[in-house]
Formats: sequence, structure tokens, C-alpha cells
Amino acid sequence: MQGDSNEDRFRHAATLQQARLFAEAAELYLDLARTVLTVNLALNLGLCLHEIGEREQAQHYLALAVRQQPGNADARRLLGAAYAEAGLTDRAEAELRAALAARPGDDAATVALGGLYLSLGRYAEGWPLLAARTRLHASVVPPVAVSFPEWRGEPLAGKSVLVGVEQGFGDQIQMSRFAAGLKARGARRVTLACRPALAHLFSTLADVDAVTPVAPRTSAAVAPHDYWSRYFSLPEHLGVTLETLPARPYLAAPADRLA
Repeated sequence: MQGDSNEDRFRHAATLQQARLFAEAAELYLDLARTVLTVNLALNLGLCLHEIGEREQAQHYLALAVRQQPGNADARRLLGAAYAEAGLTDRAEAELRAALAARPGDDAATVALGGLYLSLGRYAEGWPLLAARTRLHASVVPPVAVSFPEWRGEPLAGKSVLVGVEQGFGDQIQMSRFAAGLKARGARRVTLACRPALAHLFSTLADVDAVTPVAPRTSAAVAPHDYWSRYFSLPEHLGVTLETLPARPYLAAPADRLA
């Protein structure tokens, strides 16, 4: 590709990047960077380097992009995410806040900042920010179309709650523990929607009255409830902190699956 123009080589590198061939793309980007380094090239190079574990180099190029365009919200967010993964949490918070200052209400930066706060145990700040996930990741956080209202912390004594399915298996397994919090608030009936493969396992949850399997990209008929919520919305409205995070066992292997 020696005779190709810089634009052709950049397009080829971008194609490799889209195909998740990050090492090959980074090699081409690095070669281009020796000739001319644009903000777009620095961002793509930083992303590829980050994907192949070259964290310091990734931060270097992402920081170059930020210095060139301090008001670039995407550059600030990507640098913030790189700092967060490297454990540089103060720098990460500063960059993610700068991203939101450059583009107020940006869902990607909001979710990233929320995730950073959760990783630091700053639950009261983190959980509300994670509400932006419903707009950012509609494919894994599907809409809930029911006639009854979303639960936002109202009293639950004698009430019924449907927890709508979202995200992956690990997320649902992790967050199903908070059904106990609904019961502790006095909920009369708790229904947990989950992926079909998890239904048998979730039948062992002591604080769940019914399990409703829902396959991806499908809907399921459910009886009316007083409220609905999502898995990742429960900790915020239950007021969960590091001190009150449920730690007791809450799932067990079904007896007919032990073998």
C-alpha cells in the first residue's frame, strides 16, 4: 500500500478497525501519524491501542486529541474512559465531567461517569446517572410497555412489582438479589422477568413470587401490577449503599440440576 494516498490508507485502517482487527489498524494508523496527525487519526489510534492493551500509548494519543480540541466531547469521554480502566479515577472524573460540560446531557458520558462512581462506591451519585442507559442501549435495555407506572421509590406495602428484563445473563444474575429489598419494603408480590435460560435458576429466589421468561426481541403477556421497574433501577430506589449491599447467598442450584 506504499503508493496509496494518506486518505486511502486511513480508510483501509478504519475498515480494519471496524472489523475489530485492532492491531493491524493501529499499525497503519501509527505509520500515518508519522506523516500527519489529525484529531480524528489520534482518536482512532487511541481507541485501537486501548483495545490491544497498550494503555499508556492510548492515553497519549487520546490526550493529544483533547489538547488539540478541548471542547470535543467525544475525545474527553474516550480519554476519561481510558483513564478509568487504568485506575486513574481522578483524571477519569475530570475528563468525563469536561465531556458533559462540552455536551450537556450526553448519554454516553453520563453512563460512563455513573459507572465510574459505582466503581468507587459512590452509589448515591452513580445510580441516578445510569438511568441514561435506557436511551443509550435500547437493544439491551428494551422498553417496558405496560399500563401501570414505573416504581420510583413509592411505598410498597401491599403492592405488586414487576421487574422488567434488561442486559445480559450476568447482569440479571447479579441484580436479582435486590428482589429481597422489594419484599423488605412490604411488597406483596414480586415478579421477575428474565431470559428463558435463567428461569429455572431464578425459581430458587426466595423473595420472588413468579418468574416470567422473555426471549430477546419478543414480548410476554403479564398480569397487571401496581408498579414496574428494571433490574438496574432497583438499587437507586432502594437506597442501596456499600454498607447495605446484600451479601447473603440468594441463588441455589435447582435440585434437579445438581448432577
